[in-house]
Amino acid sequence: MPDLQKAGGLGEGQRIANLANLYYVPFAPHMVASFLGAMASCHVCASVPNFMILEWQIYFHDNPMFKEIVTYDGEMIKDGFIPLSEKPGIGVEINEEGMKKYATEGVPFFE
Repeated sequence: MPDLQKAGGLGEGQRIANLANLYYVPFAPHMVASFLGAMASCHVCASVPNFMILEWQIYFHDNPMFKEIVTYDGEMIKDGFIPLSEKPGIGVEINEEGMKKYATEGVPFFE
């Protein structure tokens, strides 16, 4: 259950999953991140044969901040699944105006 944002990135997460697959171990990554991190994790999960389940944060639905700090097409969840974009990239973009709205006062923003 590697945390892909802390295990060395997406490529390293994919290598961990592939190594686990050699021993018939399912891949179920830990995911406590924003929707941006969730989509990055989804792309790793879609690329390995032993993917089992991805942790999902219910606060994506309850806290408007998580919808305002990124832009994306479509729905976060559709019929119990996370749809992946066919476009280049991971399917979400950082919304700088949304990020500035929730930035910590007094801390420089991308400067």
